[in-house]
Amino acid sequence: AQAGLVFRTDASNAGAVSYGAIVTPTAGIQVVYRTAAGLRASLAVSAAGAAPQYLQITRYQNTYTTFVSTDGFNWSVVVGSSETFGSSGPMVAGLAVDSNLVTLATDTFGSVSLTGSAAPPPSLCQTGWTCQDIGFPTPAAGSQYLVHANLSVSAGGSDIWGTYDAFRLLSQPLAADGTMSVRVDSQTNTSPWAKAGVMIRATNDPGSPYFAAFVTPANGVAIQWRGTQAGGSAQVAIAGTAPAWLEVARSGSTFTAYTSADGVTWTAIPGASVSLTMTGTLLAGLAVTSHNGGQMGSATFDTPTLTNASITPPGACPTGWTCADIGNVGVLGGQALTAGTWTVQGGGGDIWDVSDNFHYVWQPLTTDGGVSARAISQTNTSPWAKAGPMLRATTDPGSPYYAAFITPGNGVTVQWRSAQAAATSQVAVAGTTPLYLKVARAGGSYSSYMSPDGASWTLVPGSTVNLGLTGTMLAGLAVTSHTWGVLSTGTFDAVSFAHLAPLWLDADIGTPTLAGLASSSGGVFTVAASGADIYGNADQLHFAYQPATGDTTLGARVATQTNSNSWAKAGIMLRATTDPGSPYYGVFVTPANGLAVQWRTTQGASTSQVRTTGTLPAYLRVARSGNSFTAYTSVDGSTWTPVPGSSVTLSLPSTVLAGLAVTSHSSSKLGTATFDSVSISGSAPPPPNDFSIAATPASV
Repeated sequence: AQAGLVFRTDASNAGAVSYGAIVTPTAGIQVVYRTAAGLRASLAVSAAGAAPQYLQITRYQNTYTTFVSTDGFNWSVVVGSSETFGSSGPMVAGLAVDSNLVTLATDTFGSVSLTGSAAPPPSLCQTGWTCQDIGFPTPAAGSQYLVHANLSVSAGGSDIWGTYDAFRLLSQPLAADGTMSVRVDSQTNTSPWAKAGVMIRATNDPGSPYFAAFVTPANGVAIQWRGTQAGGSAQVAIAGTAPAWLEVARSGSTFTAYTSADGVTWTAIPGASVSLTMTGTLLAGLAVTSHNGGQMGSATFDTPTLTNASITPPGACPTGWTCADIGNVGVLGGQALTAGTWTVQGGGGDIWDVSDNFHYVWQPLTTDGGVSARAISQTNTSPWAKAGPMLRATTDPGSPYYAAFITPGNGVTVQWRSAQAAATSQVAVAGTTPLYLKVARAGGSYSSYMSPDGASWTLVPGSTVNLGLTGTMLAGLAVTSHTWGVLSTGTFDAVSFAHLAPLWLDADIGTPTLAGLASSSGGVFTVAASGADIYGNADQLHFAYQPATGDTTLGARVATQTNSNSWAKAGIMLRATTDPGSPYYGVFVTPANGLAVQWRTTQGASTSQVRTTGTLPAYLRVARSGNSFTAYTSVDGSTWTPVPGSSVTLSLPSTVLAGLAVTSHSSSKLGTATFDSVSISGSAPPPPNDFSIAATPASV
């Protein structure tokens, strides 16, 4: 029994010249034709199919072709259905039904349409394109058909792979930078590795260098390239199937592959950006192979677009950064920086043991300091995939390093390698994305911190180690998939580098329970510290300082302060030594107790204090003139007022340590303060006259 579409020269003549495509209940789709009146009809080809089935037959001059579709929009040629015979006059076109029995058959049709234009015969190539077989594919020559907005390409060929290709190529010249994109609508499954997609190719030689992105019936989307004439092919594969938007781009010697959900917004495929030496005018277009030398295959495309325009390849390493795979990762890593958010993709077996495999983006860190970031998300390629900040001596896979990583299944792990090719050590704590992580060094001492908000930092217990690694380090973000040959993606924001300005030093004083940290960027100093207090006979604080000799004026604005305790202190100090009981003079702001001017006259003596009102932000100044010390405040950083009762005489050495002091007033918490308008000058104003700050007698 038959139901389908037919062209006939005569509706009333049973033996008229005709061409038709018929659906049968059990024998699939049959394409039949009669080249002359009265002849027995011939079978052009049979193909798989049953009702419901979209069918389309086209007539272009004397050439007839059949197409099928799953949705009535994306049409695929029935390979072998094209027939050419002498019938150029008027014909009737319509619906045909035959029961093949003496009883009636009833069939229903929908979406019936008749148009006055049809596809050109397969031998014709669209204007501006070159259509050719590459590498003598079998079992037959390929062809192409344009059906409305769809381009259907028929091809044989053993494969596009190895050192030699066999396939059908439809191409246009690409003289400079540009992109080739298309939507692959459908693909016949002649092999799990049949391929249909976009390609940029040096020449039409079967062994030519190329870069391409293909969809396959059973192996996802394959991005492939050959770097040299008759060289081997390489590949990166991701999940995907038809329909799929694909794009390949050329920017100088960099070639990149993209996918899209809508053909408008394109996303670079991780690991699919490579450097190839293909110069001059290249061939950019559509490629199809059946991956089966004994069977023809086909694929349909729409919206093929060649853009001859200069582009910037995604994944380019941002200015001021260095980006590279470390060790043998199995698949090329990559990175992108968009509006302050980093996307870092890395392969590799692990960052562990005596040698590492991962992707790294970094800047040099020449002084004490570190790097911090918020780990937003992470691909779960393994429970031990790792993403986070790192300080590393070199790019050697066995290099010493110190790092803090988030993992999908094992919390936060702080790791370090103390010597070249030495074993790795580790401490682990609970944690999951999103999470702020920080690694920092002070001299040869390294510590890791976590934070829920990027303001209040907590030292990771057991993470402070003395590695003895000094000098310039590589500070940045590291990602490993913990699965060789597979990419994992980590996203980060709030990436910042902590390092003190030149000539500044910093140290914990009095061995606080939690290690502190100081950094500066753009004139803003950040000091984090724990510590019981700056008071009594000995202090616990973090101090960022530089030496100052003779008369000295030290000023700063305390911009922010963590309220770790109502008596937490952040301010400026002139100190004899870094000993916890050292003599000093300082002025501090507190979260709830105003301003405190404090001093210790001799080593290990008790502390004296005067207090006044004040809150953040607070401009503070201390001045030394000989052995006289005075504290000042200001509302604008220009006009300074002495703090009443703050002028004292101290016998501090000629050279003191002038700097920024912070204590959290809590042994279990880090407190953080930021300072700006920091200045140290070598000439101090004379101490104020006592009368100028004395109270006016009540009788006046």
